[in-house]
Amino acid sequence: MPAKWELSIENVYQMCFKMTYDHIFTYPKTRKTFVILLKMMRKLAEKWKFGFSMLVLVLGRGLIILMVRDHMNVFTVVIGIIVNTMSDDLTFERQESELLSRVAWYYYHDGMTQSEIGAALNLSRIKISRMLEKGRKMGLIHIHVNSSYGGCFELETQLQDLFGLREVRVIPAAADENATLRISEAASQYFMGKLKKEDLLAVGWGATVMGALQRLAQTLSHRDISLVSLTGGVAAYIEGVASGRSAQNVHLIPAPLLVSNPDLAKSLRTERHVTDVMNMAKTANYALVGVGAIDNQATLVTSGYATTSQFEAFRRQGVVGDIIAVFFDKDGNVLDLPFHDTLIGLDLQALKNIPNVVAAACGEDKVEAIRAAARGKHFDVLITDEPTAMAIIEGEAS
Repeated sequence: MPAKWELSIENVYQMCFKMTYDHIFTYPKTRKTFVILLKMMRKLAEKWKFGFSMLVLVLGRGLIILMVRDHMNVFTVVIGIIVNTMSDDLTFERQESELLSRVAWYYYHDGMTQSEIGAALNLSRIKISRMLEKGRKMGLIHIHVNSSYGGCFELETQLQDLFGLREVRVIPAAADENATLRISEAASQYFMGKLKKEDLLAVGWGATVMGALQRLAQTLSHRDISLVSLTGGVAAYIEGVASGRSAQNVHLIPAPLLVSNPDLAKSLRTERHVTDVMNMAKTANYALVGVGAIDNQATLVTSGYATTSQFEAFRRQGVVGDIIAVFFDKDGNVLDLPFHDTLIGLDLQALKNIPNVVAAACGEDKVEAIRAAARGKHFDVLITDEPTAMAIIEGEAS
């Protein structure tokens, strides 16, 4: 054995004493001395063949307590030391790994609080917190969320990344429930968490939007939130605001959604009462719209605003969907259609200028329309269901 290791237990004691009182808070010197001490104790343990163990090793800010055990005596060295980074430099011993596993089991499996675990193991709550964090970094602790929403969260992230959306809410599939009603419920829940007192909410129309407004009635009333329509067609909005409790102030564009010719539409758009409401809609904090598909069951067709033959002609011109009765192609570009010249309401450029545009829609028939609207940046937030989200992503990838 080299001469420098020919040391007695007295030498160990002297070095520990020196660490405690001689520049103990000087980090480089303390660290070097501590490492030398560990090596020396291991050599002594091998030479004298006594059991060597670290019964307690608290790294970080606190006490480091080392116990050196020989045949008959227990020699305890208590060193008061403050160390900031040493714990990351030393690997976990077997005993520590067992302790960390026990802490993780108590916390994640048994549901014990950090304080309860600390009391049971005679460790501080801060120490328990650090051990749990260390376990996650080491890969000892893996967190798995066993929920039907787990896949939805992943889809939300993918849709945000694909289209640059600010937020996406995807709800799980439910084959035995009405998808439109579930999306209406999800939209109402979203707005309950977003709308503040005296906000202004601009709304389009359609079954999903009206369903959401019905569920928001109490919230809108209690928070003194005003509603303003994005289009004409007073009758189309009655279902959502008929209770009179949806908002303290409801402002509807006093004109039809669609008129017979462009000249009449132009004249109505300049009428003062119509202009006032349309200008108000442009100042809204939030907007809620649906996304329409180009099929014979679309709301525009079933409500009598468009015919199936018109929709067939739209399809041949490359139309894949609409928002507030403004039609766009597969890339979200608004098409130049005579139909648009007869509309009363905001156009999609004015809609984009509203800070938070939320689209709520789902269904296999609307996949292409939703994807196109997202490409065209016609909304900031999407609320949809799992099958629709998966189909949008698959179509975009192909």
